Amino acid sequence: MRRPTITTWAKRHRDFPQPISFDKQEYFSLAEALKWLNGRMIAEKDRRAGEPPGFTYGARVQHAISIAHQVTSDEDGPVHSDAAPASTSLDPSDSNTEPALQRLLGALATSFRDGVNSQADYLTLVLCLTFLIRCAPDLRSEILKVTTRPPAELRPAAIMRRIGELTDQALRAYGIPPGARSTLERMRTPSGVVLAEVIRLCDHLGPAAFRTLLDHLATAMRFESGDYFTPRGVANLMARLATGDGDRDENLPVYDPWLRGGEMLHAAGALQPGSGKSLHGASPNPETLRLAGMNLAMHGQTVQLHLGSTTPWREASEPRARASAVLMNPPFNMRSARPTGGHDDWLFGPPPLHNDNYAWLQFAVDSLATGGKAAVLMPHQAGVSSDECEHAIRRKMVEQGTVEAIIALPARLFPVTTTAVSIWVLSPPSVEPKRILFVDAADAAVVTRQDSVLLPPNAIDILFDIYRRRHLLPQGKVERLANLGYAVSADIDTLRQADYSLDPADYIADMSELARAPWADAHSMLDELMRLKAKVDELDIQAAQLRPVPRAGLSRSLPSGWNRITLSDLCTIQAGPSFSRLGVAERVAHGSVPIVMPRHLQQGLIVANDADRTTVETAERLTRFRLRVDDILCVRSGAMGQSAIVREQQEGWLFGGNLHRLRLLTADIVDPHYLLTFLNLPSTMNWIRRRSRATVIPFINARDLGQLIVTVPPLDEQRQIRSALNTLDEQAAIHEQFTRAVMRARTALAEQLLEGVVISR
Repeated sequence: MRRPTITTWAKRHRDFPQPISFDKQEYFSLAEALKWLNGRMIAEKDRRAGEPPGFTYGARVQHAISIAHQVTSDEDGPVHSDAAPASTSLDPSDSNTEPALQRLLGALATSFRDGVNSQADYLTLVLCLTFLIRCAPDLRSEILKVTTRPPAELRPAAIMRRIGELTDQALRAYGIPPGARSTLERMRTPSGVVLAEVIRLCDHLGPAAFRTLLDHLATAMRFESGDYFTPRGVANLMARLATGDGDRDENLPVYDPWLRGGEMLHAAGALQPGSGKSLHGASPNPETLRLAGMNLAMHGQTVQLHLGSTTPWREASEPRARASAVLMNPPFNMRSARPTGGHDDWLFGPPPLHNDNYAWLQFAVDSLATGGKAAVLMPHQAGVSSDECEHAIRRKMVEQGTVEAIIALPARLFPVTTTAVSIWVLSPPSVEPKRILFVDAADAAVVTRQDSVLLPPNAIDILFDIYRRRHLLPQGKVERLANLGYAVSADIDTLRQADYSLDPADYIADMSELARAPWADAHSMLDELMRLKAKVDELDIQAAQLRPVPRAGLSRSLPSGWNRITLSDLCTIQAGPSFSRLGVAERVAHGSVPIVMPRHLQQGLIVANDADRTTVETAERLTRFRLRVDDILCVRSGAMGQSAIVREQQEGWLFGGNLHRLRLLTADIVDPHYLLTFLNLPSTMNWIRRRSRATVIPFINARDLGQLIVTVPPLDEQRQIRSALNTLDEQAAIHEQFTRAVMRARTALAEQLLEGVVISR
């Protein structure tokens, strides 16, 4: 069909599919277009040879696609939404994967960026290459030819452009909106040798590495809270709750209207791989929509994607009452423009104008087929809100049996917010109210070394099990869930007495009484002490083996290969922005970029859980003051404490005016962790304090700090020194952990001994 025909249809028919604009071109979703065209019969005068009466335009398109699949061409392939990866080794057991990933995220990333390209740009290229190589094997050979050419024949700009073209071709074949070419063309072209090395290493990456790269990209792009990826453990738990291990109707889709990185649909599809379960997703952000599509394609999952809306309940094209399961992590507490008049479309009543939380909850229920389930992530406050509209909606949802379970999860699961969250498990309205399962797992978090919070490994199985047998729980009897928390089932009378609160804490008895009940608590804590004691002994032995010996031929001069270099010759020293540039007005509650202050420098690390935040726009305006991995922060004014190093999850943060930032001029002379150790030596800190005594408030300027003389051994010796000191650091840390565990065990044992629950033997 010709373009004028499409234009005419679009004008005449309100239900004609809407195009998506990318790079000044319009694209149509093949699935949506075929659905519409299948209802359009071709007039007799317009039928082609071989097309029988009743033949539709949809049938013509499908016939054209089947022919195109049989033709080999260098032109862009047809768009089809049901493509599946042709590669059979989506998750190869390649022993080179880990080394390749480390090099791609290490020195090679620095070489590629060269102080111009951003980390996000570089990671986008690596993701495109990995997707292209794994999911379009017919195009793989063309890309890998680059790695065999002599350096003199490499044309980096042309290679980058071709990577973008091929990636967009592969994206369209998967029904994913394109846009890679325009992104890659904005980058400054690296050297041909560096680009060829990136391509070669990407050939060793699979789905697991792709997800790791996605996590790095989310940090580098400093996503707002509405776009940040859902933690994998939470996504897997929600998929289990909504799909029941895949026992829903396979003829109906699983739907996620706020796709983020596609982790919800991936989790749902992974429960029954190869089952043909239909996955539908939408996102109002073209960038994250593209990333989600690539992520799902990397895992061999077929999905129908479309550019969605921030208010899908207002879009006639959004699926309604057709999903077997809805999985959703919508943006919290957002406000969208809505008419102030009455609404006939809301299942339980119009939500307040200032908050969309209950609009999302109602949209989830409204999108379910009979017998379907929805799992929706909500802020804790949504369950206890006193807003008149929200309370009225909550009451109706409870009275009509829509709410099946509320599971309170730990705070700080998302790196961009400390908000406590809950999973709401919902079903279509029924004729009478149901009992609701309440689970309080808010204290079940595992804190990793990177200060991130994860669910315990057994959490998904335990929480799904209690949900599955919720009907068997006696009314009001609190059940302890191993190390996760507590669960209770509440009937409608109890819910009415609590004024329809959906906070698990309102239905679970005094936690201190429950905590003292099981004798196994103290017993398990003592077992944990034994485990930690074994680790203490192990590290004590390693530390005892450190036997420093005098260096042969030691004199007053430095050993051979050692140097003394001023700090200003090793790194740039940048003072933080003045208060007039980053003051009270720039620090906002809804900001997503933390601001590091002197109090956050603790034992060589940045611990900024209470940091003020500013907006991405302010951070971009102050881009000179943004942090990179391995930058070092030291105090400029105030109490002169220890310096701290910037870790990966802190890249892109800002630092305040009371700090200096040190950034190495080159990585070939000094290791950043060695420099941090030198700066935190008592002798170095005393030197800094002496230089900063000239004012009432201690202060050291960049010029004076730059005069610090740093002792610099060869790099290999720096790393040996760092390794030896790391052993002692780990020894100190395990002793502190052991001491805290001893005190916890003593408290638990004392309570249970004095209550007569246990006896000492």
